[in-house]
Amino acid sequence: MRLTVVLTLTFSLVACDDDGDVTPPPVVVAEGVSGETPLEGEANPAETEPAVETPPAEPEDHFVLGPCTASETYGLGNLQDRRGSTGVAFDSVRGGLVIRTKDLDHVEAWRLAASGAPAAESVEVELPGARDIKGLYRVGERFLAVTHTLCADTRHMQKCLHLRALEADGTPAGEVLTHSTSEWIEKGFFVETDAGLLVLRSHTYIQPVFERYAINADGSVARSEVADVTHENEDGAGPRAVALTSDGDRWAALIANDLEATRYFLHSSEAPEGVRLSLPVLNVAVVTELTFVDEGLRLVLVRTGRSPRLAIVRLDGSVVEAPRELPVDESLPDNRIVTVTAGRRDEVTFARYDLARRPIAGDVELPFNGMVSVDGDGLRWVLAFEGGTSRRASTGRDHTREGSVTTIDCARR
Repeated sequence: MRLTVVLTLTFSLVACDDDGDVTPPPVVVAEGVSGETPLEGEANPAETEPAVETPPAEPEDHFVLGPCTASETYGLGNLQDRRGSTGVAFDSVRGGLVIRTKDLDHVEAWRLAASGAPAAESVEVELPGARDIKGLYRVGERFLAVTHTLCADTRHMQKCLHLRALEADGTPAGEVLTHSTSEWIEKGFFVETDAGLLVLRSHTYIQPVFERYAINADGSVARSEVADVTHENEDGAGPRAVALTSDGDRWAALIANDLEATRYFLHSSEAPEGVRLSLPVLNVAVVTELTFVDEGLRLVLVRTGRSPRLAIVRLDGSVVEAPRELPVDESLPDNRIVTVTAGRRDEVTFARYDLARRPIAGDVELPFNGMVSVDGDGLRWVLAFEGGTSRRASTGRDHTREGSVTTIDCARR
């Protein structure tokens, strides 16, 4: 399972465990955006909590992992377009796929070998909104490419999700499905499962939506609503998506119902209609992970400049274990690796953290000037980016962007 968290026009995050089980989150930062996905909250109505930053900590041996090194870089050629983005889905056993913007309505797709090497030739695929790729997700034996942009009929400036299933070699499996979201997605969680892509999204003013996009046998994409996550509020803004997780047929979604982030609702496969959830620290912390455990759900909470906290709640909203501090040297059961890529000027740093945002040794610095996407399984990662210094002809109309795929290998100790 991979969970990708998306903030409009900012970044995506991907997280994986050692067995290739992926949980999202990615973070891609092109212009100084933090690698976190902060949940705004207030310790009191008059004092706003600042955005969460990764707490300083020394690397700990929470995983049997050695350092990472940049292994190979493969050029994808130049792209004559002023804007572009990428998406990648990869593991070191099955390989994967990488897509990037071709033009306004087309993407190019390359099949990735288990080594991370792209195929010699790309496949051109029609996909509306190709400049604004939201992500590429593995659903069963196929992939689902997702973009988010203005709908084709822009008289009312409506925003749409466009989704198309791709075969393992990048060729289209079926037709494009377009679904209106009305507004831009303010915060979105994308969880890939064999049954389909789960999407929990919230917006500035309209109610959040929890939906599933499945790939039919004929390659077409079908949408269905998983649960009604709308809630009445009086502060003028729509409720916000906070966290999403899935484990087989089980799922859980957390919604904040007011600007002060003091009222929460927990929706789950056992209680789709939602139950109230109250934790003392929740309104001033970022929920970095929501995970099924024997007692119900485990929340990992991170606050600015403080140790991360753990809490366990039942699916009925009752608290099993109140939030407690997680020392930097304490192991976290069922831990996973979160990758963070943060760009500064002309370089990007690839770093590994655990679910509590505690650093793992082995950063890799790479040349960078563009948009990045990354995916992997703990032993090997693929980092795809569009960038390069723009080179304009005398007319000023030509604009060359260079695309590359870099493999990052991480050793086991």
